[in-house]
Amino acid sequence: MKSLSKKFQEEGPTGWINTVDGREAFVRIGSTNYPIVLYAKCCSENSDELTSIEEISTITFQKDGRSVVTMRDGKKYQRETKGMLKQATTANATYEGNPRGSDVSGVPFVVVDGDGFTYYKYISLENLKNDVEISFNDVAAWANKPRTGKEYADYSDYAELKSSNSKDRLWELIFKYKDNDPKGLVEAAKLKREALIAASNSAYQDKLAANQQRLEKKQIGDQVCASASGSINQSTGLIIRGEPQYKQVHGSARIVGFVEKIAGKKAQIRISGINFSGGGINESMASFSNWKGGSTLKVDSLIWDSVYDWEGC
Repeated sequence: MKSLSKKFQEEGPTGWINTVDGREAFVRIGSTNYPIVLYAKCCSENSDELTSIEEISTITFQKDGRSVVTMRDGKKYQRETKGMLKQATTANATYEGNPRGSDVSGVPFVVVDGDGFTYYKYISLENLKNDVEISFNDVAAWANKPRTGKEYADYSDYAELKSSNSKDRLWELIFKYKDNDPKGLVEAAKLKREALIAASNSAYQDKLAANQQRLEKKQIGDQVCASASGSINQSTGLIIRGEPQYKQVHGSARIVGFVEKIAGKKAQIRISGINFSGGGINESMASFSNWKGGSTLKVDSLIWDSVYDWEGC
């Protein structure tokens, strides 16, 4: 608290950001280059009139896109969040643009955590999943503070090293913070990612085993289906020198059959139907060539094939 108090004295007024994840102190909105607070277009019948945050106690940004503004005199106003917060238009503006760049959405706050770790935190106040409340302490004490110009690193997503359960996201964050890890979160994130990969691999193997068992449980009389890519020759309607002309149409064939015998992992299947679709064609066929590299399937013929290559229809 002593360290926190010192930061407040040096860098400006205090306030609090309240979210479902907890309560964080902030020492400034925007960059330390701009010591004056934002204005809110919220608290007047005149829609263009701006109210200084010096007059505001709290703003609750709601997930429904509305905001509730509570003034220091207790009055409350409800406004649409979008476009409500405005930067000051004077040279002493709170912030102009984002310290992190124009690709980032949200209002930048200089926040300080319980360990005295200070960094930028970006809060998007639109399209929220949960309500966010910003409360302001003695803003008047902030207004005349000199610009410190102190630079802070962008740690806006650093906490995700602990909270993320995405293998890909953790990999991005590990790479980003591997050489700048003030709280030692990277190693724990690596272990967490390895555990997620192991769990994913285990779940995939379980799924493969379950699917294999399902395909093995075929019985005589079951209707089964298989698909294969292929092509057919479609008549163009032209005859050149007495020879009909054809064009090759690529697509896929769906083969339907019935199980007549089972021997181990093989099934004898009687072909009952072949349907080809592709290139605007969808029609039944009497036969299908180049099945599994060379065989020709014909309706009412018998074949022996692996039980794993035929699904229930």
